[in-house]
Amino acid sequence: MSLDGADPGWSVDGFEPGPEGLTQDLLINGRTVLRRYTVDTLFPHFPFAIATPITDTGRQWLAQEAGPLLAQSRNC
Repeated sequence: MSLDGADPGWSVDGFEPGPEGLTQDLLINGRTVLRRYTVDTLFPHFPFAIATPITDTGRQWLAQEAGPLLAQSRNC
């Protein structure tokens, strides 16, 4: 299975709360699938980082290797 957000197997639609957790009805490859989820941990106000910190050594390595590493991203 891929991590393609358009793949119905990864849909976040159709969740319904219930007494024992969440359920989700999906249609995957022509079959109706009922998934059941139990939430064991909830952080309602989790502060997600918008950047990953980098060390000076990492910054130097990236500057040295940027040509080959980033060449493909310029062609997208």
